[in-house]
Amino acid sequence: MDRASKLQKLEAVRRKVPAMSAAAMSGLLTEIEAAGLPELKGRRHIREATEHSVCQHSAYGPMLETVTVDGLDGRPVQVLLANLYTLLQAVWTVSSSFRALVRRSTSNSQQIFKLVYYTDEINCGNPLAPDPSFIERTKLAAGDNHAIANMPGGASQLAAIVLRNIFHHDIVDPSLGFNLKAPCGTLQRLRFQLGAFCQDGQAHKLLFSVKGDGGTRCCTLCNVVTSGSVESEQTVVMNRATREDQLELTTDSSFAQSIISLLEKRATLSKGDFALWEQASGLVYNEHCLIYQADLCKLVKPVSQWCHDYMHAFFVKGIWNRVMWLIMTQVEQQLQRDVYQTCGEYMKTWVLPKSRSENLPSLFAPKRRQSNKDAKTFKCTASEGLSAMVPFLFFLLLIIGPLGICQEQIAAYACLVNVLELLQATALGTTTTPTNLATAITAFLEACCTAGWKDEFHPKFHWILHMPRQLARWGFLPTCFVQERKHKVAKRYGGRTTNTQGYEKTLLMELLGHNIADLQEPDVFGTAARLVQKCKAPNKMVQFMTECMGCPAEEIFTCSSVQLEPAGGCHRGDLVVMRHGMQIAEVWFHCSFDGQLYSLVSFLETVKHEKQSWICRKTEECMLVSTEEIKSSLSYSRLNDVDVRVVVPLPHR
Repeated sequence: MDRASKLQKLEAVRRKVPAMSAAAMSGLLTEIEAAGLPELKGRRHIREATEHSVCQHSAYGPMLETVTVDGLDGRPVQVLLANLYTLLQAVWTVSSSFRALVRRSTSNSQQIFKLVYYTDEINCGNPLAPDPSFIERTKLAAGDNHAIANMPGGASQLAAIVLRNIFHHDIVDPSLGFNLKAPCGTLQRLRFQLGAFCQDGQAHKLLFSVKGDGGTRCCTLCNVVTSGSVESEQTVVMNRATREDQLELTTDSSFAQSIISLLEKRATLSKGDFALWEQASGLVYNEHCLIYQADLCKLVKPVSQWCHDYMHAFFVKGIWNRVMWLIMTQVEQQLQRDVYQTCGEYMKTWVLPKSRSENLPSLFAPKRRQSNKDAKTFKCTASEGLSAMVPFLFFLLLIIGPLGICQEQIAAYACLVNVLELLQATALGTTTTPTNLATAITAFLEACCTAGWKDEFHPKFHWILHMPRQLARWGFLPTCFVQERKHKVAKRYGGRTTNTQGYEKTLLMELLGHNIADLQEPDVFGTAARLVQKCKAPNKMVQFMTECMGCPAEEIFTCSSVQLEPAGGCHRGDLVVMRHGMQIAEVWFHCSFDGQLYSLVSFLETVKHEKQSWICRKTEECMLVSTEEIKSSLSYSRLNDVDVRVVVPLPHR
């Protein structure tokens, strides 16, 4: 069959089936070609297959459980839950990668893990709903927003149900431990306790029934007062501490005493006076909410378990957004010209690693200027802010700085970048310590005061003072970057589901099935360098590798991108920093030669070392190296046809 006939046949098949993306159809046909056509293929069979893969597991009770509570309208509200212990046993049975990860992380049978509780609201895009919204709780509980709104305690009551289901389980006491049985029959004992609540500020407010930014005491962790409300973007922190030792910290016991006092005052004060007491204490009373549940009071400790997410603190109407808007505004006032256009042109010289898709010049488009002015913040996504953070610093240092204006503001922004680089490095566990993080945060806040921004502090400027103590407590700072990306999974299935009667069950079943299937992939949690996908190497590459290695290989695979050791990625065409010699190189290709991973790179000549960057010159000196020698991919700015300014991440300097 000639190519034209093959294309015509493919097009005919595509038009006969329900609409799907080209990538989805390509993946489906490839899988059928490799594994064969399934014997069952009806719509009912597909639903039955998902239910079977999820509900066949019942080691610690049924996979799906339902809890019924009374609604505000008097009708019962049903909350659908996944049984965490049965889910863990299911994953333990099917995933060798998960078993290896837990065993690597377990030093002895008495080790106690910490459970991090994450909550967020997700718009799944249900096409039949006038208000397409859905709420997800850590892949364990799901519910329609309208149903949750009908619960007397709302999302906080839902959190209490989830935590009660985990820690007051009918069969398991996680503090004493439980066994997971591998397919070979060996047992692994696990113990865990509640460690932290990592979520955005709104979720913290809802779960812990605190007024947060809208209360006189805007910070649950200390005695801080505010003026205004965060909803109006006009909240001002009245206690503008710049060092942690200036804070009046509270404790779990004092927080518990505040709850007791609130309950006592509710019995004696009038409705108006009690509202004033709530405003002063920063608490909101609702007997159904999490912190008012007597059986959970020893489990939930809002002060010691409160974990500020630096992604939301800095990049979601956060500190970086406010500082960006302030400095852009002040530079424009000094120059009396449109700085957005100048910055947009400068951003065109920057090249990000291929794994990043952000369009930096678009952040400084003309329409953005007015939008930012109206909002009094620099509007962009967290990923865009993270990518633009360092290039904008060089714009200030190299373009604005030499003009002799806004020197104090530029210094404040440089301090901000230093804080963010330290926070990013906490995942590696070597560069950042609580002491140097606290020093950097203090330097940034004091620089902001020197720059004249003290009156611009909103509550998130205060949040960061607590991060060094939280880093000391847990050894790292979890963030919501990864969890926010996982919203795509819920949206993928929720947007296509039109069965509104069984919407919650259908979506939760799909989420569980998807995650169980994902964890069955080999080496999911591996940290060694590897090809992202094995593809057949072209003949020229096979010939080249055979000549370089001096012998033929049984199998040679290639891929444009690889996973680096221990984390990160690298794509063909990226600039990278090598582990030994701190050399900069450009990647030409990656390949696997009989299971060993190699990359062809051309080394750059280092012309000049600077504090945060190197000036390098491209050469034609190529070498085949082990991919394990690549440390990280880099962002760079083109200075001319051969010279580039390469930004070296803080842990690799």
